[in-house]
Amino acid sequence: MNASGQEKAPKEVPTFFIVQNLKLLVSRYDKRNWRWADAIRDYDIFMGSIRPHWLMRMHHNYQELLRSEGFVEEVRKVLKAFGMDSRGSILTSPSLFLDTTTEASRDFDLLGRAEVQLDALNLRNKVETETVTSIIKNIYNLFSQTKKLSVSGGMVIASKAMHMIMPELFIMIDHRVMGKLHRFSDYCPHPSDGKNWYDVIPNYHGTKLNPYAGYGWDSDQCYFAALMYYKRVILEWCQLNGTDISKFLELGVRTVKTDIIFGDKISFKSTPARIIDMALW
Repeated sequence: MNASGQEKAPKEVPTFFIVQNLKLLVSRYDKRNWRWADAIRDYDIFMGSIRPHWLMRMHHNYQELLRSEGFVEEVRKVLKAFGMDSRGSILTSPSLFLDTTTEASRDFDLLGRAEVQLDALNLRNKVETETVTSIIKNIYNLFSQTKKLSVSGGMVIASKAMHMIMPELFIMIDHRVMGKLHRFSDYCPHPSDGKNWYDVIPNYHGTKLNPYAGYGWDSDQCYFAALMYYKRVILEWCQLNGTDISKFLELGVRTVKTDIIFGDKISFKSTPARIIDMALW
């Protein structure tokens, strides 16, 4: 335990530690991250109210959603709350940002219409004539380019924007998070997906596993591995507890005040990606 009496995972742990303690770790997320209270509140309002409103308004059509100045501006706001638009992560202009989301809108719509979600992710599946891998890679590579969503580009802005747009599938990631993931003593996919990364990541050539692009894995391969590892945690928790994804989602029920003065509240269930995010970080 740390100084505040909270249980923390050791630096090098097996996945089972996280799976076994997932509920406890999620319940302590807000106390561990109290310095980010305002950002967390903004995120919860966005996920619990703003994003569902826009999705319904656009009939769950991502091509329309990501061409909407109103929705894209809401994405920019929550990205800023989560640390974007400062230091080396300056966001591009609203018009250029909108041009980029518009360019990605067809790929998001393909994933949305096929209902591709994290807990059932198979990178080799096809959506129409394209593999899930190629669709995700298109989005990731576009969003991570310099001067597209942010001046510097990179993994952080790409993954955070992808998550804000489609949290049912995409996770937020950065080099700090990747470093923590790679300290898991058994960082590998779920056995149902394959014995190792060769079975999971298309075009993986067996180079050394490393949290940083340029040291063996391409940046998009690092992201694919993180996605599949998050899926593993979900599956192992469900297996351990003899249940399905609906019970897993109950771990992430959130209640947030939408109006501080009048005390109006909303409650919603976080996505599986966010539940693991709350447990780990």
